[in-house]
Parts: sequence; structure tokens; C-alpha cells
Amino acid sequence: MDREIAPREAAAPAAPGHFEAEADVVVVGGGGGGLPVALFSRWLGNEVILLEKAPELGGTARKAAFWYWVPNNEPMRALGVEDREEDCLRYMARLARPHQYDPSSPTLGLSAWEYELCRAIYQSASTATELLAERDALPYRHCPDVPDYWAELPEDKAPKGRVLLPRDASETMSDGGRVGIRTMSDAAARDGVTVRTGHRVQRMVVADGAVVGVEATTPDGATHRVRARKAVIFATGGFTHNRELRQNFLNVPVYGGCAALTNEGDFVAMASSVGAQLRNMNYAWMCPVPLEKAVARDPDMSGMFSVAGDSMVCGWSTRSSPTTSSRRRSSAGTRSPAPTRTWS
Repeated sequence: MDREIAPREAAAPAAPGHFEAEADVVVVGGGGGGLPVALFSRWLGNEVILLEKAPELGGTARKAAFWYWVPNNEPMRALGVEDREEDCLRYMARLARPHQYDPSSPTLGLSAWEYELCRAIYQSASTATELLAERDALPYRHCPDVPDYWAELPEDKAPKGRVLLPRDASETMSDGGRVGIRTMSDAAARDGVTVRTGHRVQRMVVADGAVVGVEATTPDGATHRVRARKAVIFATGGFTHNRELRQNFLNVPVYGGCAALTNEGDFVAMASSVGAQLRNMNYAWMCPVPLEKAVARDPDMSGMFSVAGDSMVCGWSTRSSPTTSSRRRSSAGTRSPAPTRTWS
């Protein structure tokens, strides 16, 4: 894998100059976040270029069961399951910022923009899900009996029914990620999204304080500059495989994880170099993993979830990202008492 990916370079922003390609929207990352973003942008009439660091699309999503959490989704409404906005927002706020959560506050203890982010997820997620399904990019099936991770919290008034899964996933659900990435990739090719794999975005191109494009390199050492007429959108995963970032930002010892090996925190360096504010970087989605495989960076490793025995040493798996929190587990695989999951 390493020989198929361009090495990391300095992330300091570049000045404007010649661009070899341009589009209305440039999407960086071709996984479970980047592919839907590229499709939505394209369906709005934009010309879209998607740049993916790895030689294939998918990222960590390709390895996952690909459950996705959609509050107040259409199947819930059809079944008469109530998931009111005010209830869902309290649940999201408590998990996103447990140490700041204040049910008496107009923003529930969140900053104004964090509160609006949660509202946007509640109000838009189901609409987005239905559009992806209608256009055959991500047809789904409902998992009505799957509980939320923190279903026992009093703020969770709809503890079951928010989970969806790619429709054609097997009964075990283990191939959900491969199915979802395949259908979205097919839709991107069908609808005219330009996809360039093997393009590692190294830095942003900045003009007059605005990001106007990116510079990417390929394994042959070539540099490619791509201009964005409207926006650059990053969906590049987390920093599971960046030891320095794990040690400096996560709140438990983490020796590796089951995220895609391309999750090295490239965006953290680029965003910091242009003054972006990163939040909640001390949290991650975690579960026990085999320590030996974590240290060896085994690309096929997955979470253990159910760990046999009552005394052992476990590695921590993490799929960390700048705005992601965790469901933490102890070394024996039980949940810790503090709710620490965020939605981003």
C-alpha cells in the first residue's frame, strides 16, 4: 500500500499559479463522506472533481458494516416512531459535549455553530438519505430493532430505529461498506463526477484569504494543481495511523486501529496551516482490537467487539477525526460510564 501512495509533504498553503484542472467543487476524499458530497454537488449542477489519496475509493467505509445513523428517518415515520427535534437535539448535545451539556440553555450548552450543526443533521439527514436512495446511489434497508449506542440515556426518546444499512448487504452485514461504496462509485461514474485516485492532497492553494484550490501529488512524484471555482470540501478521514497525533490528542493510549491505512491526519496539518479551528480531537470511536495486529498495521484488522475472558491487555482501535467523539470501552470490552459520542 505504501508504494501506491505519494509520501507526505509540507502542508503550508501554496500561492495561486497555474492550475492543470478546475471544477466548481473539489472534494478531497472518496469514502463514506466524500462520495455523497460529490454526488449532491453534482446533482445541484456543479462540475465536480474528487481526489482520493488511495489507489481505490472507499477508505474506512469500505471495511465497515456501513450502518448509518439517520434521526427521524422515513421508515421510522412510517412505523409511527416519534423522534422529535427537541428530544434528538438534547441527546446529541449531551453526547457531543457531555461536560458542557445544559438542558436549560437555548443551545443546550453548545456553541451557536455546534447547535446549528446538530439541527442541520436532524433536519437534513433523512432528506439526503432519501435522495441517495431515489437516485440508486445508496438504496437502503431499515434496521428497526438496532438500538442507539447510548439508548439507556434519558435524553434518548427514540432508542431504536435510527440505523440504516445498504440494501444489498448480506445478512451478516459485514459487506455493507463494500456494497455502499460500490453503489455510490457507480452513481458517481454514471452522473459525471470526475474521480482521480492516487492523488494525495498535500496543501491548499490560498488567494486573498480564501481557499481556491489544492495541490496533490501522485506516486510518480508529479504535482497536480486543481482549482475550485466555488468550494473545496474535505472528507479525508481521521488520524488513526498517525502516531504523533494519537499521542497528542487522544485521551487513552492507542497503538493503532482498524481504519484504512490512509487515515494519517493529512487534513489536520493542512487545516491548522490556514488557521482553521479543530474541535473534539480528544475523542474517537473506539473498540478493542488485537494488539499484535494493531502494532503491525494489519490492513485487514477489524474490531473484536465481544472479547472473551475477564482479564487481558487490549489495543484500542480508533477511527478518529477532528470532529468525532467516542463510545469508549474498558479493556474487557465494557462501556465506560461517560457518554462521549458526537455526530458530525
